Amino acid sequence: AGVPGVGWQRARPGLGVGGGNDQVMQPVYVRHLAGYAPDHQIEVLPGAGHLPMRDQPAALAEVVIPWLQRLASPRS
Repeated sequence: AGVPGVGWQRARPGLGVGGGNDQVMQPVYVRHLAGYAPDHQIEVLPGAGHLPMRDQPAALAEVVIPWLQRLASPRS
């Protein structure tokens, strides 16, 4: 067994999305894992469970699409 989050130790940006009602990976653990990445954004979708893409696909898209657009934008 290794240290949780070792796979997240990257220089690349990351996005962690958790469901506020997730009983498998509670938001506190998503935030903990994000601490291993220097440029990581965390979003918690209130009312969503472990599969926000099923529970709240529109809310998930509202988080993921702008994040992807920021990555695609040239940095000045």
